[in-house]
Amino acid sequence: MKFNSLFRTPWTRKHHEGRKVRASAHQPALALEGLEDRTVLSTMHGLPIPIVSAGAGGNGGAHANIHALENASPNAVGLFGSAHGGGSVGSSANVQNLETRAANALTTLATQLGGVTSATPLTTIQGYLNTAAGDLTGVARMLPGTLGSALRDFSGSLTSVSDTLGVLASNSVSTLGAAPASVQSLLTSVAGTAGDLAGNLTTLAGSTTGDTTALINTITSAVNGSLTNVANNLTTLAGILPGITTTTSAQAQQLLNSVLRDVNASVGTTTSTLGTVAAALPQIAQSSVADAQSLLTNVTNDLGTISTGLGALAGQLTGPLGSPLGATSGLVTNALNDISGTLSTLSSSLNAIAGTLPGLSQSALQTALGEIRLLVGLSNGQVTGLLGSLNLAGLVSDLAGGATGDAGQLVDQLFGLLTQELGGLGGLLGSIGSTTGGLLGGTSGLGSGLGSDLTGLVGAL
Repeated sequence: MKFNSLFRTPWTRKHHEGRKVRASAHQPALALEGLEDRTVLSTMHGLPIPIVSAGAGGNGGAHANIHALENASPNAVGLFGSAHGGGSVGSSANVQNLETRAANALTTLATQLGGVTSATPLTTIQGYLNTAAGDLTGVARMLPGTLGSALRDFSGSLTSVSDTLGVLASNSVSTLGAAPASVQSLLTSVAGTAGDLAGNLTTLAGSTTGDTTALINTITSAVNGSLTNVANNLTTLAGILPGITTTTSAQAQQLLNSVLRDVNASVGTTTSTLGTVAAALPQIAQSSVADAQSLLTNVTNDLGTISTGLGALAGQLTGPLGSPLGATSGLVTNALNDISGTLSTLSSSLNAIAGTLPGLSQSALQTALGEIRLLVGLSNGQVTGLLGSLNLAGLVSDLAGGATGDAGQLVDQLFGLLTQELGGLGGLLGSIGSTTGGLLGGTSGLGSGLGSDLTGLVGAL
């Protein structure tokens, strides 16, 4: 099978959603008064409309613009029903039904994953994960606002886990018992995050309209679960590669295709979830600065694990891909390391800001939250470029049977152009980090550290 027919490049929600339709400027607002309190977190006044670049999840303009509108004005597009392009729900009862439907899908998944045995086929488990992901996406497209985004992110994390099982299945591992023990641990973890989110959704569905605490708890559970699933998934993926061998370029290419499919789903879900977190933080901080700090700390921890997983994956791919695929093996591993470095840099920067939040004045808090959104948006844009270079290396490998000669030179030249663009972006991120340190006080190392990390990252390219 050819690379471009197998590979999702990059992961997008278009596989699950209808085409977004841009609302006319004269379109009347939708009557969703009963929906806002249950699905949309309001903004903290004074924050600017954020700059959010296209994420690796392929949600780019649409997803970023949703969050920008969402935090700019609660009435900008009829409480965002038209902005999400997924139909509208006009009553609180309908929203409760959707929340219950999502909770039931997740409860079913948790039960199914808890009941698997060594004889369970991996394709059966993939079916469990894909069914739950599809159900969540169907609900999310009818829930405008941050809750809908958070559920889509969790759905994407389930897809990434399914893709890891697909890597094994495509290499003649048919049952859970034949897979490494780490796969069972991954499924147990996913069952846990699914169960936690199901519980919060059930509580939210049973709460009164306007229960901000229940909504925040549900969104927090979704984004934490999403990043935890991705982090554990990448760690598991890296761990199973040493047990896979390839002897021909066709086998190596098949492995590369399935791994890159997984990486696209995982990294796309990561950047999308980061956008959701940045959009939700202002309201969470308005309710409780401690809760906002806790969420941001959890995010940075998961980002660190995701970064480590991508680095480990780059190291493990060298074995099965090295000889059969030639030069493209090195390009793929370099791109994975660069994505890892970018997410590690973001994790360090967000962690530095998180440590300052409890002691900030209201004005400084608003500035910090705005800078978080800007850093996330710019980092997501950088990851998108790096993911594109990774996919390009895979595509050239598929077309050329290993990038050699003119094909290899073409990829090298394109990597050179990408390096120039990232050099400018690294300087911009360094300036933003320095400004953030000055504004927040006591974090003067943030700017220099960020600039240093990015300089090293661009140099590695």
